[in-house]
Amino acid sequence: MVRLLVVEDNRSNLEAMCRVLATDGHYVIGAESGECALSLAEYSLNFDMVLMDLGLPGIDGLETTTQLRQLGFTGPVVAITAHASHDTPSMAACAGCTALKTKPIKIRDLREIVNSYFI
Repeated sequence: MVRLLVVEDNRSNLEAMCRVLATDGHYVIGAESGECALSLAEYSLNFDMVLMDLGLPGIDGLETTTQLRQLGFTGPVVAITAHASHDTPSMAACAGCTALKTKPIKIRDLREIVNSYFI
């Protein structure tokens, strides 16, 4: 069982991702904003991996990732975005992301992302 923090501002996407991952036996916490994710992390860094939407309103995914790293989170952070440019991979890496995936994410791909780090 992997403990996952899923950060996604689109409620339908968040619910679908959490449902699939929980069905696979993982413990999943969902956050609809960077602010919510940081509040959860300040309370407890008790998760193994983060799936981070980059296009969040308010504190975006890159800044959220930077702040998670500053709080001491050392696990993988996989950036997910629908709007990747040629600069996005380097910006994500500089923020502390360990990988970048583009939307749409298929169920098979979502499972492969998690399994690539923990199985």
